[in-house]
Amino acid sequence: MASADFSYSGGPHRLQVVLLHRHGSRGPSRGALKPFQGAIVSNGPTAASEWRDDEVEQLTPLGLQQMNALGRWFDTEYFGKMQPGFLDKRAHGELRWRSSRIDRVVQSGQSFWQGFAGASPPEPNTDMPDDHDPDAYFRVYDCHVGYLAMIKELKGGTAFEAKGRQELATLDALYRKAGLDPDEYTPQEKLSNQTYFKEMLDCELYAAERTALLSALSQEDREKVEEYALWVWTQRFFQRSWAAVLGGNLLSELVSGFGKALGGSGPRFIVYSVHDYTILSLLAALGFPEYPGGVLGYGSFLLLELYSDGRVDVRLNSHPFEAADAGRPRPTLDVQFKPNPHVSLNLHVSALAALLASITTPHKNIVTLAEEYSKLFERLKIPKDEPILAVFDCAYFRTELLAGKMVLTKNFVLFYTDDSIKLEPFVMESYLSRRHRLAWLRRWCVLDMDKLEYFTSADSTAKGPLGSVSLRDVISCELTDKDNCFRLNTTRKQHTFMADSHNQLGLWLTTIHRASIAAQSLIKIPLVGVTAIKMEQDIQVLPNAITLEEHGSQHVFASFASHQDTFRQLASTFKAAVPDAEEDDALHRVVGPDLLDSDSSDGNDAASDNSDTEASTSPYPSPREELKHLHAVQKSQKKHAYAIALSARFPTVPSVPSYSS
Repeated sequence: MASADFSYSGGPHRLQVVLLHRHGSRGPSRGALKPFQGAIVSNGPTAASEWRDDEVEQLTPLGLQQMNALGRWFDTEYFGKMQPGFLDKRAHGELRWRSSRIDRVVQSGQSFWQGFAGASPPEPNTDMPDDHDPDAYFRVYDCHVGYLAMIKELKGGTAFEAKGRQELATLDALYRKAGLDPDEYTPQEKLSNQTYFKEMLDCELYAAERTALLSALSQEDREKVEEYALWVWTQRFFQRSWAAVLGGNLLSELVSGFGKALGGSGPRFIVYSVHDYTILSLLAALGFPEYPGGVLGYGSFLLLELYSDGRVDVRLNSHPFEAADAGRPRPTLDVQFKPNPHVSLNLHVSALAALLASITTPHKNIVTLAEEYSKLFERLKIPKDEPILAVFDCAYFRTELLAGKMVLTKNFVLFYTDDSIKLEPFVMESYLSRRHRLAWLRRWCVLDMDKLEYFTSADSTAKGPLGSVSLRDVISCELTDKDNCFRLNTTRKQHTFMADSHNQLGLWLTTIHRASIAAQSLIKIPLVGVTAIKMEQDIQVLPNAITLEEHGSQHVFASFASHQDTFRQLASTFKAAVPDAEEDDALHRVVGPDLLDSDSSDGNDAASDNSDTEASTSPYPSPREELKHLHAVQKSQKKHAYAIALSARFPTVPSVPSYSS
């Protein structure tokens, strides 16, 4: 590990250390994959096809190792060379952990704490006010209404167009080398997509046997990609006067904590597990005019050290896991302490407070969980005033294993995943030829949210569609013997379309595949239509699954945390929603005696049912660990648990075929 001098040399002493670290290496985001899904290369995989679906946006094994190494480094190198006795890791109140809600970030934080303290981490966000969503601190850039509107306007604006046209020849060359057709993108899109090029390059650099884009681009090409990406990020975070708002809430919390520490209270060490954009947002709030140096790498961290005289030293380490090898970067697990020369500040708490006073914090502009549920209700056409009774983390078994949330309302059981109500829905449109009997008819086709509609022409959309295909009913999407032709098999009929080119075919099939999964991840079950609620007891397949039968259809959920709480809530809600189930006999027939008995307690007999409660307690430390176990069970048995549970109700959707020539 690289050595650095953190020793105490007298004078004002440290009172508090705040660390903001980015997560470890991960798979690419869905947004980064999108431009590469239509790529065509002469041999080998494309930059998109070399990644499996279960790797997308997920932390890699190397990422976990990186964060564990970073924790050990802070224990032995950083705090080990401070003034003696600064930090007692066992003392209550000495440590605090804040974290984004995104899985890869939480897992990174947990691995950091394992390396740092050799024990389970403290719970994140425990003392955060109930009305404060973590996203309002760590992901404002993804849910601030004004910022999202600015980004959309910015990417289509004159600055991006002028820069894109100025660099057009180089951008076109980069696109061709990546197997993409530059003529299908505007100059603004070619430029803004360079952040995705950079993300894909970084993902490949830290992933074994993933070299499609690294192999296609020369070292000079990669440097141009980074140059363009830095320009885009500078425009997004540092070139707008109000962009500092993105880091306002986080800066407010830091200043408040510094004030408490100067008064003799508060933790000594605060860890924030965040995203690179979170760090950029805070730097923007601190007044930086541009992106500070090179792109923030995996595990990059920002250190803020508070001293007894009110001074705050700010240092940024942009690439702790990247070492030089003959002038070229390479991944490493040794923490390289290389403070970014562009971020070396000596501020005072009073100066930070004055800076904060000039920033309007954005609490009122955040898309909250309540608004998320409002969006869910809108998509499923449920009245806005429908009461929400409970929300459970769970898995749902349909055409594949899905992790999401069950929302129990007064009249419905709902299920959704993050993809199914994402801010940017799946949208695509172009001309396709549709087969009608023996003829091929050219139609303007529009994929919007959960349906594919076709029109006579692009100018006739106001008249309404000639027909549509519900993506909720799609069973499979497959190629036919005819060139550039594909068939959608649904529960009702078959629909055959033909694209104008091989590239267009790949884009349509990939978008349909992902959109149909998202559409089928939005579930709405009216309670009045439920004919049975069962508790599955087959531990080998799926422990304690909940099966809802609805007019011959079956919906199987695996509730995380407390299964008994889920069952009791379902039973009591069902009893209230279905008038015919008022009598115990009727409820026994529909819900089943075991479930009814667990719900019949008035709350004073908990002790008598203690053995059942203990038996239902989940042995897994987190919902994600339980989901991993379910995946492992499926793999070891070489058969899908959802196929066992649902029989032929939901046939498996085949993987989208490869489109490389």
